[in-house]
Order: sequence, then structure tokens, then C-alpha cells
Amino acid sequence: MPGGFVGVDVFFVISGFLITGIIRADLAEGRFLLIGFYERRARRILPALFAMIATSFIVGWIVLLPDEFIAFALSAIATTSFGSNVWFWSQLNDYFSPAAEFAPLLHTWTLAVEEQFYIIFPLLLMGLARWRADVSVWAMAVLCVASFALAVYGVARMPAATFYLAPTRAWELGFGALLALGICPKLESRWLLEGSSATGLVLILGAVVFYSGDTPFPGLAALAPCIGAALVIHSGGLRPTMTSRLLSLRPVVFVGLISYSLYLWHWPILAFLRLRLVRVDLPAQVAAGAVAAAFIAATLSWILIERPLRDRNHFTRHRIFALSAVTMVATVSLSANVWYMNGWPDRFSTEALIVYDAAHDNNPDFARCWERLPDDGLCIFGAEAEQKMPIDFLLWGDSHANAIMPGIATAAISAGKTGLFAGWNSCSPLLGGAQMKLELGQSHDCITFNSAVIGEIKARDDLPLVIIVGRWAYAAEGHGMPGEEDAPVLLPRVASGGSGNFHSEDRFKTFDQALSATVETI
Repeated sequence: MPGGFVGVDVFFVISGFLITGIIRADLAEGRFLLIGFYERRARRILPALFAMIATSFIVGWIVLLPDEFIAFALSAIATTSFGSNVWFWSQLNDYFSPAAEFAPLLHTWTLAVEEQFYIIFPLLLMGLARWRADVSVWAMAVLCVASFALAVYGVARMPAATFYLAPTRAWELGFGALLALGICPKLESRWLLEGSSATGLVLILGAVVFYSGDTPFPGLAALAPCIGAALVIHSGGLRPTMTSRLLSLRPVVFVGLISYSLYLWHWPILAFLRLRLVRVDLPAQVAAGAVAAAFIAATLSWILIERPLRDRNHFTRHRIFALSAVTMVATVSLSANVWYMNGWPDRFSTEALIVYDAAHDNNPDFARCWERLPDDGLCIFGAEAEQKMPIDFLLWGDSHANAIMPGIATAAISAGKTGLFAGWNSCSPLLGGAQMKLELGQSHDCITFNSAVIGEIKARDDLPLVIIVGRWAYAAEGHGMPGEEDAPVLLPRVASGGSGNFHSEDRFKTFDQALSATVETI
């Protein structure tokens, strides 16, 4: 489902409702202890979490390349310290980017938000418990409004930070907290109860179906799933409704029982499969198998890990804290070792490492030569480049020209030739900047750059050779390789004298005209 990510928001509302109810009841009876609260959190969260991380380490050892293994290990440290939301915000920025689909621990950012909230929240409730009940409600409401306002403001100005960080998500947990504090009136009418619960379910499902990665989130759009969750909880807590009966069916209740383990295991399974198959979109049969595997892993995790560790007769408070501490230290130590050992490249054969190293074999002159205008002085390379000998050739193109530059430099040195380099991102060497990615804007200075290069060529009457290199297939066909996330190409009517941009029905003919016009001009 394109809007399936709103399940996080529903979860936050449920979590805020349940935890606030527990803390409030304990405070009212005078038996609330912070150490007891964090013991319950440790029993609930840590054993299954560390089991998932440990299993992911084993799989990662087998399938992750060294740099991927290092990134995974660092994310494991962030997860263990409940800071993975900050980590993924700093590393991936966009939750919906293709790179995010390959991060096995990406989903733990939500756990980090929740635990960061619960570091402060019990202390807040303890402080408010000294005042009248309505003071607690008003204080919580003010904090929720402030957090929501920050989310609405930030979603347009700092979308990644707003998506990942706790201050802009706290209002969702606060939504559930307000519900537990009794802010909603009791509904006596059966029809009102039925209507509220049905409306809540529709709001959640509507967001799941109609939202997507392009939906500004979690601003105003997050209200729908959060209000929906609150309506379902509130109406179902007053008396049975059709919606609550539906959610009380045994298969649904079972999913609820294993939901935490299901949350933990589903994403690593999907991420490792994507890494293994080197594609974001999994075939239907593989995806179905992944879902089945997630349910099996979650059920085993619930039976063998979650339930036994909640038994206080076998695992006392002292034991659960000791086990948690030892496991956290072991996870951080193992992760640090992966980083220190550069991802343990010895896991792979010499032949595999040669191929792997090629991925990092970048143009050493990139920083010196990339995206420089002729007026700033084009980069000189090849034989006797330091002495600025007479220029024998010009290499002009996009990132493919940058990739081939070291090879041409080697050939130039061998032949005693000196050249200039003119390269610009996503800008084929075609007059008018004929290749343009949509997300980079109408020209992203491509037209200006190419015009300046032509001017440089005209100004050098003695220039004997121009080498043009581009991603020609992309410009000619208008799309990348299967599975690539590149945006479609806009091709201007440069060669035919037009000025508008269009998606050509006869794209290759237009491309051919632009290339021919460029060669003739040179």
C-alpha cells in the first residue's frame, strides 16, 4: 500500500494511550516507580530487538559488501542507543529514497522516537500528578499543539528532520496520552459510537490507500490516521461496536499479539532480499514469501523470546537489566569491530574484492575539474599539464565523461598530448542542453554551460580535436536502465528551431538532430 507508512502514526497514538493509562493508574495508586517503568520497557523492547539485530549481523556477514556492512554496524550502534532516527536522518535524509529500501535497520527509527519520548514523559506525568487533573490535560494539550505546529511548519521547510525527529512526532504520542487522560466526551448514542468507530477505520484505511511518498508528512496529512486511531480506540473502549468486533476476530488479535516482533522482523527480511536481488521492487512471489517469512519469524520470536522474558519468576528485574546491559555492550563492541576492520573484507575472495574496489575507483581529478565554466578556466590534464602546453584536445560531456577521463588521461600522457576537460552533471554535450532531468529543473545551468563550451571551442582556432562523451542512451530513449530511479528526460526542440520542452513521440529523431547539429557546429 502506498500509504502504509501511516501505520507508524497509528502505532504512536496507541502507544501514547496505553503507556499513559498504565502510568496514570500507578500514580493514582501511589505505586509508580521509574525503575519499574523502565523494567517493563526493557522486557517489552530489548530481548526481541537484540535477537533481530544479532540475526541481521549473521545475514549481513554473508551478503553485505564491506561499506554496506560498516553502514549496517553503525546503524546497529545507533539502534542500540535509541538514536537511529537521528542516524538515518543524517545518512539517508529522505525516508522514501531508493537507498532507504536497502537499510536493514531503517524501521528502528520509530522505536527511537518512542523511547526518546518515554525518557521525558513519565517525569512530566509525575510532575503534573501534583496538580488537578484538568491541569494535566491542559499542559499536555499545549505541548501537543506546539509539537503539531512545529510539524506543520517543518514539513515544507525541513521535511527530513520533521519526518524523523521526536519533537515533530511527539504530538502523535501525545494524542493517545490525551485520550487516556479523558479529554474525549463519552458517547451515549449507539449510532454515534458506530459512526465514530467506522469513521476512524475509514480515515486510517483512506490514508493507507491514498497517501504516498509524495504526500507532505507528518504535517496536516498526519491528522487523518491519528484522529482515526483515536476514534477507534475511544469508541471501542466505551462499548462493543462493529469495528471493535472486527478487530477482535482471532486472526486480527493474533496479529496484535505478535505485532512488535512482526514490526522488528519484516523490514530486515525485505531489505536483505532487495540487497541480494539488487532491486527495490521485489517480484510478487518473492514479496509474498517475505511476508510469510516475517510472520513465521515473528511468531517464533513471540513464543521463544517475548513471552519467556516477560515472566518475572524466571527473569527478575536484576537479571533483565543485567542481560540488557551485556547485550548492549556486545552489540556495540561487535559493531565497532566491524567499523575498525573496514567491514571485514577478508570474507570475500580476491576476485570479488577486485570487482568491489572498482566501484570506488573514481576520477582522482573530480574535485579539481568538475563543473567548471570556461570563464573560470577549464581543467588541464594529460601530458605536461602543469606547464600548460598547447592544448591538443577538449573532452566535453556529462558524468560519463568524468568516468572516462582517467583513461583518456593515461592515453594522452602516453601520446604526449595535453587536454582540457569540460564536464557538468546530467548535461549531455548537445546544443541547447538537450538532456535535462526533471528533478534538476528546466536547465540546471546545462544550457549555459554547453553554450559556454561552444564559445571556448570557437575561441580556440587551433584546437584540433573535440571528444564528446555522454549518456547517449538516456538522452535518446528518455529513461534509465530497468530498475533505475532516474526521472524521465525532457528533450527541447533545439535542432528544429522550437523553444518549448516536450516528451517527444519520436525521441530518437529529435536526439539525432541535436547531436548532428552539435557535431556540425564543432
